Amino acid sequence: MSITLKSGPVSKAVLMPERGGLLASLKLDAGNGTETSLLWLPDQFNSQESGWPGGGMPLLFPFAGRVFHGAQPLHYALGDQIWRMPIHGFAYGQPWQILASTADSAELGLLAGPRTRDLFPFEFDLRAKYKLAANKLVTEVTVTNLGGLLPEVPRMPVALGWHPYFRLPLRNAEQTGDCAGKLRLKTTATSQVRVTPAGSAGKTAAFPDTGDGDVTDLNNKLLHNLILGDHTDAKATIIDEPNNVAIDLAWSDYSRYLVLWTQPEQGFHCVEPWMGLPDALNNGEGLAWLEQGASLNYRFSIGLRQPSL
Repeated sequence: MSITLKSGPVSKAVLMPERGGLLASLKLDAGNGTETSLLWLPDQFNSQESGWPGGGMPLLFPFAGRVFHGAQPLHYALGDQIWRMPIHGFAYGQPWQILASTADSAELGLLAGPRTRDLFPFEFDLRAKYKLAANKLVTEVTVTNLGGLLPEVPRMPVALGWHPYFRLPLRNAEQTGDCAGKLRLKTTATSQVRVTPAGSAGKTAAFPDTGDGDVTDLNNKLLHNLILGDHTDAKATIIDEPNNVAIDLAWSDYSRYLVLWTQPEQGFHCVEPWMGLPDALNNGEGLAWLEQGASLNYRFSIGLRQPSL
C-alpha cells in the first residue's frame, strides 16, 4: 500500500512502505504554481519486487556503497565471522511499517528481523520521517542500537546515505519533448575521490582539479562515479537551466560526502549525500559506532525554487 503526501495545490510525495520504504515520487512547486517532478523511476520498475529499485530515493542502510573483506566485495568481517552485505545495505529490500501518517507527513519504521540478522548481527530500530511543504521535502532518519548479537561487538557500525535519482532535466506538467541546456552543480566541496572499477574509494585529490573542464556541468563525463568531500557547507544546489529552477539540497553536518553517479542515455543524475566513503567499515571514513541504546539522527532536505539570475 502506498502513501501519498500532499501540500498546497500541486506538491505531492509517494511512499511505498512495502517496497523498502521507497520515496517513489516527489513533485514540488518552484513558486509558480506548476507541478515539477523531481524523481526518476525506470519503465521496468516493479512495486511488488524487493531488489534494488533503480529509481526514486532509496535509503542506504547500514552502509552506503560496497563493503569488502580483503579484495572480496559484498562481504565484511565482524567478530570472528564473515558476513554478506549487498551493495547499499538491505533496508531497500525489506518491508517497512507505517508508524504515523497525516496529510503532509509520514513516519515509517524498520526493526531487525530474521532476514536482517543473517546480514547484520544487531537489533535495531530504524525510522524515517517525511515532512512535505509546498516547495520542500524534509527527511529525518533515526537509527537506534537495541543490542548486538555478538558479545564481542556491542557497538553497531553505521554509515548511512540517500540515493536520489533526480530526473534531469526536470519536467513540469506543461512540457513535452526534449529540453536543451546545462545542468549545473553548485557545491562547496574542496576534495574529490574517484570510485574505482571495483567500487571502492580511490585516492583523494583536490576539487576542482586542473584540466577537468567545466566542473559545474553535470553533463561533464568526469562528474560521474565521483565522490566530493571536505564541504565548507552542508549544502549543494542543482541548477536546471532549461527549466529555470534550482534544487536545493541540505544534509546533516557530519554527512561528509556527496556522490555523483549516472548512466549514459538515461534521464537521471544521482546526487547522493553519504556519511562515509565506500567500505567505510574498513577505512573508517564517515563511520559511526553506536553504543547500545544510542541513536543517530540524519537529516536531508530537498527544496525547489526559481533561481535568482
